[in-house]
This record gives sequence, C-alpha cells and structure tokens, in this order.
Amino acid sequence: MKPRLAVSILTLTTLLLVSLPLMGWAQKEDPQVEHVLTELDKAAANFHTLQAKIRNTTYTKVVDDTSVENGRLWFQHERRGNMIKLEFKDPAKREILIADGKVSIYYPKIKKLDEFDLGSESLQNKAELGLLAGVGSSGESLRKTYSIRYFGEERIEGRKTVKLILTPRDTKVKSFFSTQEVWLDMESWLPVRQKMLEPSGDSLTIDFDDVERNKRISDKTFKIKK
Repeated sequence: MKPRLAVSILTLTTLLLVSLPLMGWAQKEDPQVEHVLTELDKAAANFHTLQAKIRNTTYTKVVDDTSVENGRLWFQHERRGNMIKLEFKDPAKREILIADGKVSIYYPKIKKLDEFDLGSESLQNKAELGLLAGVGSSGESLRKTYSIRYFGEERIEGRKTVKLILTPRDTKVKSFFSTQEVWLDMESWLPVRQKMLEPSGDSLTIDFDDVERNKRISDKTFKIKK
C-alpha cells in the first residue's frame, strides 16, 4: 500500500493553504494558542470514545479532480492503544479497522481483505495525532508534535469553532503532509473539520457531523464484518 493511502486511512477518520495572510508562528506564550491547548487538556482527561458521520473530500492536484465519500467513524481510546473503525457506503463500500498496529481493509462487494502491519517504525501515532487532531488529543501532545498557529474563530454550519494551523515538527511526517488545519468546536473541543495538505498539493478534508462523545461502543464494532 502506498504511504499516501496509509496516512489517508489514518486521517479519516484526521487536513493548507488560505488566501488570508498567516499569523506568526505561535510560541508557548501565545495566549490564544495556550487557551485552546488548555481546553483540549481538560477535554482529553475525560475522553473515551467518539462516534460520528464523516464526509471525506479528496482533491488531486495533478488532474484537478475532487471526489467525495460518506461514511461513519468510531474511535475508542484505550491505554494499550487507540482503535479506529471506518465504514464507507458510497461511492465504494468498504470497512477499515486500525488496531494493534495493523490496518485491515475489507471490500464486501468482492469479498477481499487487505491487511498490513504498520510496524514499530510506522507513523501511526503521529498520523493519529495529525489526522485526528482534537479527537481526544491533549494540548500537550499536540504541542510536542506540531508548531501551532492560531487562525481565529469561524462559524461552520452554525457551530462556533476556533481554527488552528499545525505544522509537523518531524521531517518524516512532513513528507506525508506539510500542514494541517483543524477547526474545533468551542463547546465540546472536538473537531468539526480537518484538512491535510500534502507536499504535492493534494489534500484531504474531513467533515464531522452528528458527533457523539463517550457513548458506549460495542466490541463487535471493532471487527471486520466478513
């Protein structure tokens, strides 16, 4: 599997160029960034699960093509590691399970199962932080992984959000995605939208809807339905 696809799977989960001039790099003393990170720390302390509808919008620069797919996301935080389950029904039906350092992708129409090991040197943890930034991530973990810029408040479908721009500190991670935008709901401090921009100019945007936090998820959810 190509690195781009592996990282995209982990993001679906979490992502950038805008026309307005960017603010300067946020240092630790930036009060606006610090406020957001403090709120994320508070929210992360009592975060266990998340369920949501998701819409992925993928842009491929070389052919100037945009595609959209709809699905559902289940995310469960455990001490032994996060578990992520994704189901897409259109346009291509498939299930994706990320758990125990392995990715499983099942295509029910042709009854095909692809599996691969992320490996100890994989970017799984960084990708989870990057593409699911705000989904239970603490402010401290984001600070260690990214340079963070505050980009103000925005309303998205009636929800008041704050926007952050994240730049990976790790050069290996930068080879997968150069920057990321995250819009966080200012009441729940969970993501409303995430956008990742790759060095090639390709991008992946994830919109979250009907988000439910800390609702029990059945163990059966985190299994491939063959």
